[in-house]
Amino acid sequence: MRRRSPGLPGEPRRLTPLPGASASDNCDDNLTYACTTGPLTGGACGGTITREHKVTDDCGNTKTCNQTITVDDNTLPVITCPDNITVECEDEVPACPAVSQRLTPCPALRPLTTATTT
Repeated sequence: MRRRSPGLPGEPRRLTPLPGASASDNCDDNLTYACTTGPLTGGACGGTITREHKVTDDCGNTKTCNQTITVDDNTLPVITCPDNITVECEDEVPACPAVSQRLTPCPALRPLTTATTT
């Protein structure tokens, strides 16, 4: 038998795990929340991630919803140039510095799973 927590009859019980998201149940105020983040589809500089949010009540009833997260890197890189220099002869112009590594500001994402009970 399901027990109703104190409150008005028929009043939904609410769970708010994330800003802008909520879950409720008509009898259960002890919902379990789980979140699974899928892989990035596209590339590290532009693509989408689908995140599944799931709530389960004490009777095993579940409900899910999907959230689309868009990755859109359109921010220009930042560079600071070395100071200007003066040389007397062309053969004194220093060579360009060697590039020792490629920087990857958007590393590959891996699926994450979290579960919270409130």
